Amino acid sequence: MYSLDAMYLMTCTALVESKLTHLKQLPVGPAIGLCQIEWATYLDCKRYLDTRPVLRLKILLYCERTNLPESPSTFMSDLALQVLMMRVKYWMIPEAIPTYKDSISQANYHELYYNCNHSNDKSAEFIKFAGEIGGWINHGEEV
Repeated sequence: MYSLDAMYLMTCTALVESKLTHLKQLPVGPAIGLCQIEWATYLDCKRYLDTRPVLRLKILLYCERTNLPESPSTFMSDLALQVLMMRVKYWMIPEAIPTYKDSISQANYHELYYNCNHSNDKSAEFIKFAGEIGGWINHGEEV
Protein backbone atom coordinates (compact mmCIF):
# COMPACT_ATOMS: atom_id res chain seq x y z
CA MET A 1 0.00 0.00 0.00
CA TYR A 2 3.06 2.25 0.15
CA SER A 3 4.15 4.47 -2.66
CA LEU A 4 5.68 7.91 -2.87
CA ASP A 5 2.46 9.05 -4.52
CA ALA A 6 0.42 7.78 -1.56
CA MET A 7 2.84 9.31 0.94
CA TYR A 8 2.47 12.77 -0.61
CA LEU A 9 -1.30 12.44 -0.90
CA MET A 10 -1.71 11.35 2.70
CA THR A 11 0.70 13.92 4.13
CA CYS A 12 -0.97 16.77 2.28
CA THR A 13 -4.38 15.43 3.24
CA ALA A 14 -3.51 15.48 6.95
CA LEU A 15 -1.93 18.93 6.65
CA VAL A 16 -4.96 20.35 4.85
CA GLU A 17 -7.54 18.64 7.03
CA SER A 18 -6.13 19.29 10.51
CA LYS A 19 -2.83 21.18 10.14
CA LEU A 20 -1.56 18.15 12.11
CA THR A 21 -2.98 19.92 15.15
CA HIS A 22 -6.74 19.52 15.53
CA LEU A 23 -8.33 16.26 16.66
CA LYS A 24 -11.86 17.60 16.17
CA GLN A 25 -13.26 19.38 13.15
CA LEU A 26 -13.29 23.16 13.51
CA PRO A 27 -15.44 25.09 14.06
CA VAL A 28 -17.86 22.15 14.32
CA GLY A 29 -18.39 18.97 12.37
CA PRO A 30 -18.28 15.20 12.43
CA ALA A 31 -14.64 14.69 11.38
CA ILE A 32 -12.14 13.51 13.99
CA GLY A 33 -8.42 12.85 14.29
CA LEU A 34 -5.43 14.31 12.50
CA CYS A 35 -6.78 12.94 9.22
CA GLN A 36 -10.27 14.34 9.92
CA ILE A 37 -12.13 11.13 9.14
CA GLU A 38 -15.86 11.18 9.70
CA TRP A 39 -17.18 8.34 11.85
CA ALA A 40 -19.37 7.09 8.98
CA THR A 41 -16.27 6.92 6.76
CA TYR A 42 -14.38 5.01 9.45
CA LEU A 43 -17.25 2.51 9.70
CA ASP A 44 -17.21 2.11 5.91
CA CYS A 45 -13.46 1.41 6.01
CA LYS A 46 -14.03 -1.03 8.85
CA ARG A 47 -16.67 -2.89 6.79
CA TYR A 48 -14.20 -2.98 3.88
CA LEU A 49 -11.55 -4.51 6.13
CA ASP A 50 -14.02 -7.12 7.37
CA THR A 51 -13.94 -8.56 3.83
CA ARG A 52 -10.14 -8.44 3.70
CA PRO A 53 -8.97 -10.32 6.79
CA VAL A 54 -5.27 -10.31 5.87
CA LEU A 55 -5.15 -6.52 5.52
CA ARG A 56 -7.27 -6.11 8.65
CA LEU A 57 -4.87 -8.31 10.63
CA LYS A 58 -1.83 -6.36 9.40
CA ILE A 59 -3.45 -3.12 10.58
CA LEU A 60 -4.39 -4.61 13.95
CA LEU A 61 -0.89 -5.99 14.48
CA TYR A 62 0.73 -2.68 13.53
CA CYS A 63 -1.49 -0.82 15.99
CA GLU A 64 -1.06 -3.52 18.65
CA ARG A 65 -4.81 -4.06 18.80
CA THR A 66 -7.01 -7.13 18.91
CA ASN A 67 -9.95 -5.36 17.28
CA LEU A 68 -10.88 -2.08 15.66
CA PRO A 69 -12.37 0.63 17.89
CA GLU A 70 -16.11 0.76 18.39
CA SER A 71 -16.23 4.37 19.60
CA PRO A 72 -15.10 7.69 18.10
CA SER A 73 -13.15 8.63 21.23
CA THR A 74 -11.11 5.41 21.09
CA PHE A 75 -10.42 5.94 17.40
CA MET A 76 -9.44 9.57 18.02
CA SER A 77 -6.80 8.51 20.55
CA ASP A 78 -4.97 6.19 18.12
CA LEU A 79 -2.91 8.28 15.70
CA ALA A 80 -1.40 5.30 13.87
CA LEU A 81 -4.83 3.84 13.23
CA GLN A 82 -6.10 7.19 11.94
CA VAL A 83 -3.35 7.28 9.32
CA LEU A 84 -3.90 3.65 8.35
CA MET A 85 -7.64 4.20 7.97
CA MET A 86 -6.97 7.23 5.79
CA ARG A 87 -4.85 4.95 3.61
CA VAL A 88 -7.66 2.38 3.52
CA LYS A 89 -10.09 5.13 2.48
CA TYR A 90 -7.84 6.04 -0.44
CA TRP A 91 -7.12 2.34 -1.17
CA MET A 92 -10.85 1.69 -1.68
CA ILE A 93 -10.95 4.10 -4.62
CA PRO A 94 -10.58 2.27 -7.94
CA GLU A 95 -8.88 5.22 -9.65
CA ALA A 96 -5.09 5.25 -9.20
CA ILE A 97 -3.49 7.94 -7.06
CA PRO A 98 -2.00 10.63 -9.30
CA THR A 99 1.76 11.03 -9.30
CA TYR A 100 3.23 13.12 -6.51
CA LYS A 101 4.89 15.21 -9.22
CA ASP A 102 1.46 16.59 -10.20
CA SER A 103 0.17 18.38 -7.11
CA ILE A 104 -2.82 19.79 -8.98
CA SER A 105 -4.05 16.30 -9.88
CA GLN A 106 -3.42 15.12 -6.33
CA ALA A 107 -5.35 18.12 -4.96
CA ASN A 108 -8.24 17.32 -7.30
CA TYR A 109 -8.14 13.65 -6.23
CA HIS A 110 -8.26 14.68 -2.57
CA GLU A 111 -11.13 17.07 -3.26
CA LEU A 112 -13.13 14.47 -5.17
CA TYR A 113 -12.59 11.43 -2.96
CA TYR A 114 -11.74 12.67 0.53
CA ASN A 115 -13.05 16.19 1.12
CA CYS A 116 -16.77 15.56 1.60
CA ASN A 117 -17.54 19.27 2.00
CA HIS A 118 -17.08 20.32 -1.61
CA SER A 119 -18.29 23.82 -0.78
CA ASN A 120 -15.02 24.20 1.14
CA ASP A 121 -12.50 23.60 -1.67
CA LYS A 122 -9.06 22.99 -0.17
CA SER A 123 -7.18 22.52 -3.46
CA ALA A 124 -5.09 25.71 -3.26
CA GLU A 125 -4.01 24.86 0.27
CA PHE A 126 -3.22 21.27 -0.76
CA ILE A 127 -1.01 22.50 -3.63
CA LYS A 128 0.77 24.93 -1.28
CA PHE A 129 1.55 22.14 1.20
CA ALA A 130 2.68 19.82 -1.61
CA GLY A 131 5.25 22.43 -2.64
CA GLU A 132 6.44 22.91 0.92
CA ILE A 133 6.97 19.22 1.77
CA GLY A 134 8.74 18.37 -1.48
CA GLY A 135 12.22 17.74 -0.13
CA TRP A 136 11.59 15.79 3.02
CA ILE A 137 9.23 13.04 1.99
CA ASN A 138 11.41 11.77 -0.83
CA HIS A 139 14.67 12.53 0.98
CA GLY A 140 15.74 15.31 -1.35
CA GLU A 141 15.15 13.48 -4.61
CA GLU A 142 13.87 15.63 -7.44
CA VAL A 143 10.18 16.47 -7.14
